[in-house]
Amino acid sequence: MYSLKDTNFWNDQFGGTMRYDIFISYSRRDNDKGQVAGLVERIAKQFEAFAGRRLEPFFDAKEISGGEYWQDKILTGLKDSRLMLACLSPEYLKSQWCEWEFNEYQKYELGRAFLGKGVAPIYFVKVPGFEDAGFESACAEWVAKLRRRQFYDLRSWLEEGEAALQRADVAMRLDDLTHQVWEQVHLGELAENRKGNLDRANARFVGRVQEMERLHKLVGLGKGVGVLTAVNGLGGIGKTALALQYAHAYGDMFAGGCWQIRCEGQTDLMAAFGSLVGQRDMDFELTEEEKKSAELQFERVLRELKKRADASLEEEKTLPAGRRQTGNRARVLVLLDNVDKAELLAEEQTCRLPQAQWLCLLATTRLGPEELEGIEDEDFLAVDELLEEDALALIESYLPGKRFRGEAQRDAALEIVRLLGRMPLAVEVAAVYMGECKIS
Repeated sequence: MYSLKDTNFWNDQFGGTMRYDIFISYSRRDNDKGQVAGLVERIAKQFEAFAGRRLEPFFDAKEISGGEYWQDKILTGLKDSRLMLACLSPEYLKSQWCEWEFNEYQKYELGRAFLGKGVAPIYFVKVPGFEDAGFESACAEWVAKLRRRQFYDLRSWLEEGEAALQRADVAMRLDDLTHQVWEQVHLGELAENRKGNLDRANARFVGRVQEMERLHKLVGLGKGVGVLTAVNGLGGIGKTALALQYAHAYGDMFAGGCWQIRCEGQTDLMAAFGSLVGQRDMDFELTEEEKKSAELQFERVLRELKKRADASLEEEKTLPAGRRQTGNRARVLVLLDNVDKAELLAEEQTCRLPQAQWLCLLATTRLGPEELEGIEDEDFLAVDELLEEDALALIESYLPGKRFRGEAQRDAALEIVRLLGRMPLAVEVAAVYMGECKIS
């Protein structure tokens, strides 16, 4: 969840682009006659016709050969796939391995910019009672979570195969599914290729869903003009990690790019923005006059950011109408990281920023609402403690096999979490130690 001090180590180990577009999660018993394989092939054909490139699925029937430790391979596929297709059936919902796949994928869904949208359930084989109103109260928790996703009814495929597509309703459902696959893959590509100077996402980041949703409401879906939101709390609790993960997870919302300004000790907002000159994707040349003036550098940086926002809008217009994304994503995000001087965000400084929809700001700070007078109380998000569920997920992500070996180990981890007061950095240090020492 929270990167330790050596950010470059995590970037080298866990950064990079996704290798697969979709992970096919299914019960092998449902593919005894190649039904799942046939459906994947059909989706791949439609995807290629729509997107103009091949679909890259992780399908374990093809990917894993005898003798390999399949669980490690599956886990790699889950982490390297943008989207999961879950082929629902009675056998699927009874399978502990299908449950494991869904739960593992869900842990890392946030880092793919797909919070709540990264799993596309396919209603593949009739599940008795699945569509009944009281089904959730009687099923396992993971099944209830899966059922709440938008699912696609393709049960007729099992019996009729390609012939089912002669029916308009079936063909429409498959088209809708393929379009969702393309849309989510496209959003992931936008996030990966987004301009800016951010470090890569931390692949160990799990949980924090509630905080991330609140942050998105404040920043990505916020006031619309001149948004400035603060993530605050004590040192070592992962403020920067949360802000960075937000920028990566919702990178498609800021098609103009995301930039990070390190603000320790800074008191002049103009100088802080000027520090972006020469950084990645901001490699323009200052004029001689601009070099002599912090104010002119500040204004030049703002113009360059605006250019990138405008360019992203023009790029979107070049796509065919059916492939354009809805909503206004022609924006940039500026992360003011580790603000420790209240005057940096004083109103007489922030008023120099354009009150425009294209510019969003996010600050991380130890300072509170009483110290930062220019920011309203409701625009603060405190992240001092982890939820117990998130803390356990963090510990589990460091264990061999990425899972607790049983309830006894989970209960022991829960006791440690409570003893540490759910402090993020303390929990992560304990998790690293347990993982390295293979403590059971």
